[in-house]
Amino acid sequence: MPEIIAPYSFVPLPGKVFAPDWAYCVSHDLPFPDGLDGVIDLELVNHGDICVGSGGDEESEDADSGGKKPREVWWARDPEDQDRLIIPGTSVKGMLRNVLEIVSLARLTPDSMYQIREFSYRVLEKGDYMNQYQKYDRARAWLRYDPAAKTWKLRKCKSKHGIIKIFDEDLNKFLGLGADCGIKNYDPKAGFKQQSLEEKYEKARKSQKGLDLNTRVQVFLKTETPHRGQSYERVVRIVPAGSEGAVSAESSCTGYVVFSNFRVAEASDKDKKAFSYIFPDDGYEPEIEVSQDMVQDFTGVSDTAAKNFRYLLGHQNRELGIPVWAFTDREDRKLKELGFAKMPRFKCDRNTEQVTATHQWGRNENAQIRVEEWKLADELYFSLPELLFGTVRKQCGHLSIRSRIGCTDMVSEKVSSADFGEKMDIVLSSPKPSFTAMYLEDNKTYSSKTEVPRCSGFKRYRCQEKSTSGIPGKEPVISRLEVLRKPKAFSGRIKFHNLKREELGALLWCLRFGETLQDSAKSPFYHNIGHGKPYGLGAVQFRRIAVEVPDYDSFGMKRLDTAELDAMVRSFCELMDREFEKAGGGSNLWSTSAQVEMLRSLAVLHDDYVRDSRVYNAQGDFKHLNNARMPKIPRVQVINGTAVTDPKDVIQRQNPADGKQLLTITGLNEKYCSYPEFYEMFQNLSQERCGDGHFDNCFKDLNAKIEKLRRREALNRISCAAIRDFVSLGGYEQLSQFSSRNPAGNLPVAGNIITDFFKAVKAAPELSETDKTVMADILKSAWLKVYKKVSKHKAEREKLLNDIREKHGLSET
Repeated sequence: MPEIIAPYSFVPLPGKVFAPDWAYCVSHDLPFPDGLDGVIDLELVNHGDICVGSGGDEESEDADSGGKKPREVWWARDPEDQDRLIIPGTSVKGMLRNVLEIVSLARLTPDSMYQIREFSYRVLEKGDYMNQYQKYDRARAWLRYDPAAKTWKLRKCKSKHGIIKIFDEDLNKFLGLGADCGIKNYDPKAGFKQQSLEEKYEKARKSQKGLDLNTRVQVFLKTETPHRGQSYERVVRIVPAGSEGAVSAESSCTGYVVFSNFRVAEASDKDKKAFSYIFPDDGYEPEIEVSQDMVQDFTGVSDTAAKNFRYLLGHQNRELGIPVWAFTDREDRKLKELGFAKMPRFKCDRNTEQVTATHQWGRNENAQIRVEEWKLADELYFSLPELLFGTVRKQCGHLSIRSRIGCTDMVSEKVSSADFGEKMDIVLSSPKPSFTAMYLEDNKTYSSKTEVPRCSGFKRYRCQEKSTSGIPGKEPVISRLEVLRKPKAFSGRIKFHNLKREELGALLWCLRFGETLQDSAKSPFYHNIGHGKPYGLGAVQFRRIAVEVPDYDSFGMKRLDTAELDAMVRSFCELMDREFEKAGGGSNLWSTSAQVEMLRSLAVLHDDYVRDSRVYNAQGDFKHLNNARMPKIPRVQVINGTAVTDPKDVIQRQNPADGKQLLTITGLNEKYCSYPEFYEMFQNLSQERCGDGHFDNCFKDLNAKIEKLRRREALNRISCAAIRDFVSLGGYEQLSQFSSRNPAGNLPVAGNIITDFFKAVKAAPELSETDKTVMADILKSAWLKVYKKVSKHKAEREKLLNDIREKHGLSET
């Protein structure tokens, strides 16, 4: 059996998701008591070959060969100095976020990692597909959209004739097409291009007969009974319906020629597969309605199905619509599936979202409930990467968080043409998690009927000592990269705002994978960035890290020493140790968890590659790899002599054998129950399921509660008792609400109470920076004009306010 060849591996998902309890206090306006602002100056060095492309030429026609030229990808350059290369700050930011998602026990969100993808299957040698297929009655049918009823309708053929096949040789003779330019099925040995459904229809439409789905034909039939297989009726002659050659006969019928995509066939079997179908029109069953979901399901099973659907909609039969195969359950007689082939691909029972949701929420036979809870959690709970790098909430937009981290572009030292060498031709494509031997644990599939599968985890490419061009592909799919070959230093900075010490420690951990900053020795760990990661490109490392924060005494910046930075990293590690222990992973074991150790294992330089080595299996290997395993990941012991923890051991600790569900809405409530404002809301959510209008009910008062919580957190930072009492007792809130309604009316708070408040502030010995910020907001409030304009006390009140401004250094605006 061939071995799986893959340039990537997976870091397993945690059995516990860490939701920081300060999530709802994150703000750009109200700082944390220990919130830090500042910058991190960085120097990033590439190990070897790297290409962080900013754009390139799209595929274009080659005048010499007549084919397509490869798409070229080149570096971005400094507009003021073309000898300096640029790595976009967004690329650096995404690189660090992926590391933090793994080590901070974050949720794997299919929508962000590899999108929510639906899958289909047609594996004839396995039982699932044939068991399902044999439960159905198959019928030729026509699908059309009824604009008046605004619904899809299906009309099944009701014919005395069974399956009718017309072979390519007979059809080409009728259409006047030669063997070379006619309709034909795929032949692996012939070397010609596979013909799609669209190409077959176009060839027929451009032929002498101009045949399409509106062309009615008469066919003469002969019954064929294969040695092993289903009997069918074969077309022995075909003529246009109503022509002089058309005659009435028992062995004939009228109908339409219907094509399908190419059929995969062995060389000895290719002639038997070279046929299309005739859909007879001698009778139809009454039309039935078809749901929009069913249409979306069968057109979404593959990119090919979606492309076929779009083409047929534009070239459909004017009366009947588009030809499909309808599959009806033999027991309940309900329509179950639609397809473009007699043996179509069936939609899998689960998609990527359902698999990851069930994995991280705990096993349950009813995966749909888990998905609904997953969607609810996506609105309510925040992982650490979301708090640092920002997130958008779909249902409850006011919970969205703006990033508190910004990365500038990384600009290189000067380069020359000698630093590049020849360009590299490789095949780049978007990964699709459909090969379940890699993307799912224990060789389960997305179509599994018996048990919900588990996803393999976070996908990471191995860092490589050398790069390889791999096995070259055909020119139309090649990308030609401008590759920087020699190590160069790139300089840039990360700006951060209002980060807690643990959060800044998490960011520093991600820069060097936990290596101490005091240790000046070269780190063995590398990040991956840019194009060509499957081929060993993009290994980079941060060599120089300097953190500066504001120095309010000198009105400048001061540099933090490495000992203080390492202390912040330790604060992050201690936080994760506590969270890991709550997850059932044992005390102080986060640093040796499968998540951390396997991430670090993939971040060391591997020497798998030699020039022109294979990075993926050949296409023909995959049918033999159904039961194969991913290759073992090299151990961290090559660095420090310690063995990597067996991932299954940690997974068992995080997912106890008694089936106790560690990650539930109720369980995570413990994070937020210290805030009474949220307790009742979370209790309600843990007892309900998502339904129509559920999110609206859940989040109706959430925004007000969050603002109240933030104000309470802000009160704790106010030093002046008079200001704290005035805000906490609601006086200022009443004034603000009043001023927005009727700023010219009478104040809801008595003037003498406001005057006493201002006198107490005037008498205060000094105000903290937070106090001054609050007072500045009060002194520029709209209601203050109403308070000052009373003629009897006008001069007294103006003097009181001016004294406050002068004593505490508050500006008049």
